[in-house]
Amino acid sequence: MSNSNGEVIRANLAKLPKICAAKHPSTQEPVFIVAGEKGYFPASSNIDVDSFNESWNITTAHANAVLAGSLFGWAVNAADADHPSNQPGAKPKTKPMHLKYHSTDDDYCRVYYVDEHQGLWCWQMCRKIWHNASYHHIFDLMPCTKSGEPIGPRDYTDITVDTMPPDDDSNTPHQFIHWYPRRMEYAHLWNRDHD
Repeated sequence: MSNSNGEVIRANLAKLPKICAAKHPSTQEPVFIVAGEKGYFPASSNIDVDSFNESWNITTAHANAVLAGSLFGWAVNAADADHPSNQPGAKPKTKPMHLKYHSTDDDYCRVYYVDEHQGLWCWQMCRKIWHNASYHHIFDLMPCTKSGEPIGPRDYTDITVDTMPPDDDSNTPHQFIHWYPRRMEYAHLWNRDHD
């Protein structure tokens, strides 16, 4: 089965609410999500996400599944409300992974890392969102092919990351957000001076 975007859907949409409220993981702003579709719709800032979902008998597991599907695609395991990761008190069964700095691409859009099995990963600016009257960069941690192309976003709560590049202490998503614009300004100035 596929949705209107042509994505393969593994989640059992019959078990999921057609629409639910959630907090966007990056901004914590309330959003509405439609099961089976990619992305989300902005919600009023005064909506109480938990109260909305509770009033429609939407469980935390169902809301988590719909949020995962909308952000990472409907073929991921977390888009299934019955998946163990969506159950209350669920803890990751994998040990934390540590990534070591590898390189930065030429336009500073990606910072590459390797894991203990020499798998390639990258932080990448994926999109911008409008928040508080300005655009904000949203970054994701992604596994990559051997050629460096990202495969898809990954939840990074169980991953630790080395210092971004050696000249800066940016080993969290928040620090990377501040590192990225400085690098973009540097790249812009370098390109201007070398054209």
